[in-house]
Amino acid sequence: MITLSPEIITIIMFGALAAVLLTGYPLGTLMLATALLVGFLVKGPVALEMSYFTLFGVMTNYVLLAIPLFVFMGALLEASGLADRMYHALFLIMSGFRGGLAIGTV
Repeated sequence: MITLSPEIITIIMFGALAAVLLTGYPLGTLMLATALLVGFLVKGPVALEMSYFTLFGVMTNYVLLAIPLFVFMGALLEASGLADRMYHALFLIMSGFRGGLAIGTV
């Protein structure tokens, strides 16, 4: 466990991230590895426990479940052609109003 100021920790993290970016691995993996390594050096084994509980809390958050389901719904609407028909219907309904195309788009 090393005692460092927040400024030095920030410089170390950015330097380490810049160095490992040259390896060609995906950015998310490199950011996770850099954060875990620097956290372990600064806080010790407690950092791994904290990251585990934080990750578990994020993964069990049911609000975030809506994101992949929303993307799946959009993919289904686009693949079935229903999105085009819905857009055309809204365009016909709203074309008489000022800003009808914008309302149909939203």
